[in-house]
Amino acid sequence: MACSRLLALLCLILQNLISINLKMKQIKTLMGAALMLVMGVLMTSCLDSNDSPTMQSIYVRVVHNMMGGYYFEDAAGNTFIPTTSSVSKVEASGFQASGTNLAYIIFEYIEDEAQQKAGEVTKKQEFKIELLGAQSIDGAGVVIAQGKEDMDAKAPETAPVGSLYFDNGWGGAVQPVLYDSNAVLVPISFYLTNDSDKFKLHKLYLACNMEEVTEGDTNLVFYLRHYRGEDENAAVTYSQWYGFDIREAIRAFAAKAGANPVKLIIKAHESANMTTEIPNEYKDYEIEYKMPGSN
Repeated sequence: MACSRLLALLCLILQNLISINLKMKQIKTLMGAALMLVMGVLMTSCLDSNDSPTMQSIYVRVVHNMMGGYYFEDAAGNTFIPTTSSVSKVEASGFQASGTNLAYIIFEYIEDEAQQKAGEVTKKQEFKIELLGAQSIDGAGVVIAQGKEDMDAKAPETAPVGSLYFDNGWGGAVQPVLYDSNAVLVPISFYLTNDSDKFKLHKLYLACNMEEVTEGDTNLVFYLRHYRGEDENAAVTYSQWYGFDIREAIRAFAAKAGANPVKLIIKAHESANMTTEIPNEYKDYEIEYKMPGSN
């Protein structure tokens, strides 16, 4: 099946799953968010192919205007303005723009496609789009701790995550990346009971311990911590992209180290098995703290 047709089918399935999820108490549609993550992987592969699909996907900031509407802006400063009709359809499927900072959107350009193919935008431009799907990816605020005990109190950890790394099946992968100088995007899977009330108990924290930072350090270390609340089971897997605002952590690090970090390191307790037991060792993910194309 051609990539464009496959993506269109996945988008339709996603919106149906979201609609179903609003009506069901049990979260058998946890796969909906997992599908959004998979679609992000599929999009990356398809956009590199010769199929030239019209459907696109991108991570964006949601910018609210004074009239109560909103548009999207990518990390390069390009603006994406959705049609009113497409916004209504996506919001009816469950997307809530209010309070959303970072989002993952699926869309089609509605103007000159020749100049708007993925990868050809090099300057800040404004585009009109037909919004096909959207999902908030905002994570909780980064926890800045002043010691191990402080981190345990502010960002408790009672279960591992599944992984922060996903193979796309085409020789590539998705893993934590720098969105811009203010945010990181982290794909996270974790285990839980197949119930919406239990799902609400789970929290994912990105925390840093300033007690570990000394003058001259170049690596800012974050800990990805999973709190499961009173959910005692690990029966299903949930997967989603999460965007974390790291501005305060960068400022706190620079104040102690004397400069901004060169690298961000995210440490996570991962388990390939469905379990609530936390392993002893961390899995490390390194991110260069600079934007693509910068010196």
